[in-house]
Amino acid sequence: MASPKEILSGIRLGRSRTDSRAKWIKAILEYAVSVDIGSIAADSDLTVTVTLPGVAVGDYVVVSPPASLEANVAVGQPWVSAADTVKFIVENETLSAIDPAAATWKFLVFKS
Repeated sequence: MASPKEILSGIRLGRSRTDSRAKWIKAILEYAVSVDIGSIAADSDLTVTVTLPGVAVGDYVVVSPPASLEANVAVGQPWVSAADTVKFIVENETLSAIDPAAATWKFLVFKS
């Protein structure tokens, strides 16, 4: 299971100190997780689920795929589907099935 590394904490996002729409980011956590997507059928997509301890619904997530990811595989925006669980969609944009090798993916989690 991946353990997070805290990068920053206590950041306020907004235009000014009086901006009522400003959000506090309590912490930014970095995870490195081995992900084995499995086979993706030709011209289709699939949802990938990863476990990130400490992630909560309402947190913001950014995913960084490995440099070794095959060409023509698109990665969608991740979301927190439940406590400790992040999902994202990968799409095979070719006319043949692709089975990417297991690799380390990185995730940044902005705790709100």
